[in-house]
Formats: sequence, structure tokens, C-alpha cells
Amino acid sequence: MSKYFWLLCLLVMSGVTATAQIRLGVGSSSAAASIDYANPRKYEIGGITVSGAKFLDPNTLISLTGLKIGDEIEVPGDAIGRAIQKLWDQGILGGVDVRATKIEGDKIYLDFS
Repeated sequence: MSKYFWLLCLLVMSGVTATAQIRLGVGSSSAAASIDYANPRKYEIGGITVSGAKFLDPNTLISLTGLKIGDEIEVPGDAIGRAIQKLWDQGILGGVDVRATKIEGDKIYLDFS
């Protein structure tokens, strides 16, 4: 079973109302075409944005994820799940959606919303 399945089960059983979606490849057709969920691939983070957080500073939220431009991550992989967990641990967001908005060569651009 997927680690995300077990994380979801843990959250449901604990009564926590946090939600998350990892929708890699959503945001542009080139990003969607480049991600093969059966074969994880390493990317360098080329950019990180935050959308939809009206009253929270985007730079602070990015900092809380622990991810930085230039970091090497595997997609799909644990780094994005850990970033979501770090945001949940702060107790300021009830739902997190992560999208790969663009992939250029070995660079991936992420958006947290």
C-alpha cells in the first residue's frame, strides 16, 4: 500500500480535519506528460509559488515546507509529502494542494495552494 494511503488512514482515525492533494502534472500539458508515477525521477526545484493563501505570507509558507529552489527531489517521492506534513504541523492550513506547474528539462516548478 502507498505511504499516502496510510497517512490518510492515520488522519481519518485521529479525527484531524486536514486534507491534501498531490496533483503532480496538473497545471500544464508538458508537466502532465512528463511525470510517470510508476518511475520516479529526480528533479531540481526551479521555482516554488503559493496560490490561494490570501492572508498568509507566501514566503513564510514556502520556508515552512523546508523546500528550496535548487533542492533535488524525487517525483513522486517523500519530499513533497514531508513538505505537506510540515505545513499541517503548523496548524494554520486545513488543506494543501501541490501541483507541478511546469517541467523544463530536469527542473520542476511547484505550486502550493
